[in-house]
Amino acid sequence: MKTKLYTLVTFLLIAGSAVAGETFYDDYGRSKGRRETDSNGTTHYYDDYGRRVGRSETDDDGTTRYYDDYGRYKGKAERSSDGTVRYYDDYGRSVGRTETDSDGTARHYDDYGRYKGRTETDSDGTSRYYDDYGRYKGKREAN
Repeated sequence: MKTKLYTLVTFLLIAGSAVAGETFYDDYGRSKGRRETDSNGTTHYYDDYGRRVGRSETDDDGTTRYYDDYGRYKGKAERSSDGTVRYYDDYGRSVGRTETDSDGTARHYDDYGRYKGRTETDSDGTSRYYDDYGRYKGKREAN
């Protein structure tokens, strides 16, 4: 059960914000996937082989709902006015949250409030991910 929740949190953390197109890389610089947002505002996620693996849709209130490639609901992210994003699985259980500092650094926590890592975004839009020990784990680049 924890593996499923961890996988969902990882998916949700990677799927944080939407732009026209982004590519994800692991800590060795290998492409691990891509996401693209169409003109309707739906974001499509692809694996490193180009296969579609899911999609997300964001409401006007800032709630993003995530679906797998078969259209099954997988969870949601709700943004609050203070910038905190709370993540929920497909059963509505809390699986984590992200808090963003004034300098743009996002800190990620699991459903028990334990620190799980951070995301730092450069002025060019490149985001770098670090685990809870500060080890570099990958990056996201806008295309």
